[in-house]
Amino acid sequence: MVDRWPRAGLLALCLGLAGICVLLVPAYKDTVCLRASDAFRDDRTGSLVACMMLFFVPALLMAVTSPFVIRLTARSVTQIGRTSGMVYAVSTVGSIAGTLGTAFYLVSAMGTKSLLYLLGVSLVFTGLIAGALSQARRGAGAAVLLGLLLAPQQGWAAEKVLLERDSSYHRLLVTEDDRYRWLRADDIWHTQMDRKDPHGRGL
Repeated sequence: MVDRWPRAGLLALCLGLAGICVLLVPAYKDTVCLRASDAFRDDRTGSLVACMMLFFVPALLMAVTSPFVIRLTARSVTQIGRTSGMVYAVSTVGSIAGTLGTAFYLVSAMGTKSLLYLLGVSLVFTGLIAGALSQARRGAGAAVLLGLLLAPQQGWAAEKVLLERDSSYHRLLVTEDDRYRWLRADDIWHTQMDRKDPHGRGL
């Protein structure tokens, strides 16, 4: 999904749906737990099945966060390692803090129902922020594109596509006009070469 539709709006939708699922857990937890307890005599098996039924969907939706963030923030293949390292470092610190804080403080201070409501609202709020940022970015991109189209100079229409190919991480395009040749990864301008000075440094 991340490779096919690398959109911040889709990440926002997943976070929002995860938050809604978490907010609904207190409403049907008693029914799920009772049915799991009736179906399995072993308390450990019943507890495991009940937890899977309650949290599988929101956990699955939240699990897409790290791949999405890495895909959306990495500007080139050479930055994948650094970007993924930072994302999983933050994720690990958050997991440790969340586990210890919940077990030793939050459960006794707030109770599980309040914690679920807090987590659900936080996820929905985060999804709304991500969606708003995505829309703002689209608006800024549209404004830049409109400015380029209206500028009194030669635009992208004069470009000739020399190569278009999918890599493991990006859609690569090599284009040129009468003066320059460019390498572009998706919508990111990567390299520019002056065709009249092919051995120069370029940009």
